[in-house]
Amino acid sequence: MRSHRLMAVAGILAAVALAGLSGCSSSDPVSNWTAGDPTDPGFVAIQDGVNTFIDSTLQYVDNGFSTQGMLISGGVIEPPSFVPINLDSDVVVTTYNANSGWHEIYVTRTALSYGANWRDSVQFRNSDGQYQQNPSNTAEFSYRHHLGIASHDTTVSSFKFDGHSSMEFSGINTNTGTVDGAHDWSFWGKAVTVDSTAWHWLTFNSNINSLAFTKNGSEWIKPPVSGSVTATLEHIYQKGDMAPDTTSWNVNVHFGSSTTVIVTQGDVAWSYTYGE
Repeated sequence: MRSHRLMAVAGILAAVALAGLSGCSSSDPVSNWTAGDPTDPGFVAIQDGVNTFIDSTLQYVDNGFSTQGMLISGGVIEPPSFVPINLDSDVVVTTYNANSGWHEIYVTRTALSYGANWRDSVQFRNSDGQYQQNPSNTAEFSYRHHLGIASHDTTVSSFKFDGHSSMEFSGINTNTGTVDGAHDWSFWGKAVTVDSTAWHWLTFNSNINSLAFTKNGSEWIKPPVSGSVTATLEHIYQKGDMAPDTTSWNVNVHFGSSTTVIVTQGDVAWSYTYGE
């Protein structure tokens, strides 16, 4: 479930890095926008990363909603109800702090080619704003997430991912839930071929603004029906002994009947529909 999807996100990012994409120079911002060429090499270099960032943001929100289905046994989370456990590779620790109302789950995974660790924290609250140990009858909750994944061997094609989320969920006891917060991540990739080595960095810092979700029975329907995510992106590309090429971008994602993505750099703007 959760870990498999997040590993898939990192895998997509690794594929982006291994493609050996290049960047372009940034422009000075002016008041009037110029429509960007969708085949512009700089935009092409970051579009997959932007889409993967949107994927991961929605996935982390979905992970937050899924905490309502956790099972509590002996006062702490039962790990299998929260994350798929591989007994051969995972070390899992769960705790509950009765003084603060926070559940914590720590997972460390050692696989053949990579290592991973994640820490999730959740605090459930009732309609009076008082924290509670059990997720049943939750009116609102706070969710914190960290995921780190890194290749063991960095002398060959490899990658490293680090993601953090801090989200507030409200209206959970109604048919319309709202999510606000922040979602940030950084990605480093190295692509080694017979005749060259290239490095690729992506860093996103974002704000999640009033994402509204509707409920069908007990299931929250994705994607959100309204709200937005705004982000800044820094992209660095280096090949061999060449000087690093650094570009900065702004990303605005607007949710509604469709999901519109607007990427800007200086006075140039690219607009497209996410998922199409």
